[in-house]
Amino acid sequence: MKIAHIVSTFPPYHGGMGNSVAGMADALASRGHEVTVFTTNYELGIKNKAADRIIHNSPFVIHRLWSLLKIGNAALLPQLLWNLQGYDLVHLHVPFFGGAEIVALWKRFCLWPKPAPLVITYHMDAVAEEWKGKFFAWYNRHILPWILTSADRIIVTSDDYAAHSLLADMPAIASKLVTVPLAIDIAKFSKRGVGDARTILFVGGLDRAHAFKGVDILLRAFKLMSDFGEAQLVIVGDGDLRVTYEALAQELDITKKVKFAGAVSESELVRQYGDATCVVLPSINASEAFGMVLLEAMAAGKPVIASNLPGVRSVVVDGATGVLVKPGDIVGLAKTMTDLVNNPEYAEQLGAAGRRRVEKEFRLEVGGEKLEKIYRDLL
Repeated sequence: MKIAHIVSTFPPYHGGMGNSVAGMADALASRGHEVTVFTTNYELGIKNKAADRIIHNSPFVIHRLWSLLKIGNAALLPQLLWNLQGYDLVHLHVPFFGGAEIVALWKRFCLWPKPAPLVITYHMDAVAEEWKGKFFAWYNRHILPWILTSADRIIVTSDDYAAHSLLADMPAIASKLVTVPLAIDIAKFSKRGVGDARTILFVGGLDRAHAFKGVDILLRAFKLMSDFGEAQLVIVGDGDLRVTYEALAQELDITKKVKFAGAVSESELVRQYGDATCVVLPSINASEAFGMVLLEAMAAGKPVIASNLPGVRSVVVDGATGVLVKPGDIVGLAKTMTDLVNNPEYAEQLGAAGRRRVEKEFRLEVGGEKLEKIYRDLL
């Protein structure tokens, strides 16, 4: 099959959505399909038209498209109207403001040739505060249903998230929903025991688009924890909020125990997982729907601590592969981190169980097989 994937961000941008699409593309290409990813050329500069087509080192092609208008991760890409011709199937990943609307227009109004089947993966609700929150509320009420009803199938990453997301209020799409959890290449993450350095690891974007990751909550919880013991916090990731978080660490007087590692290479990320005692995902709202970082940590045999949010709790089995805490609970998060750091045997038990769960349910090969079946059923 000739398959097109459309996504707002893509590696080297560090984000779960782009990373998950990269994994899907790899898995489908390895099964013999011709895969192309369409995304924006944000990190290359909008004037660099020569970068419009780049061959990836994996067996799929990336088209990084010049954006007519760009705000954050939103990008208006009208050229998708003609670039999607000739594909057997088109797979859109939302949210993608400026891209999803174009794909829906293509699907609804292209008369010749007849549009290919359209699959949409609904990664997460778009939620925010202040003026952006008001815009999202209007968009979710008036535009999002129009986009979703244009799809032939809608993939959700968990039944739990679908039941608690905006999708639950859209009966018109209920018959189109199918669940396919995200997946990773577990071979990249070697199984290792709990690290010896009493190190707590966070991995995620530090930009405004990822403010929901709860880094400020993590820093305040670590302050409570570090007042009563020796531990260190490593924060992997970068973005325009990094200076804000660094200032907060200084205000809390924990700079000697907190390392901002910035954006790191894949090999360095694997090393960071290996050196960690546990990995924390302290997200605060429904913008976190799954947590690719949790899969990576579990593949590395590490215990995870995550917020008890719809979707996220479908990845972490509380008390078996990790520990769930109430979103925004600084005291509860501090206590849970302390318990894991001070109880390495329990931490290793959780990590080993997490590795077994990833091997069984979240391998890239399993995800690729499920996607291929959906595609073939539509065709």
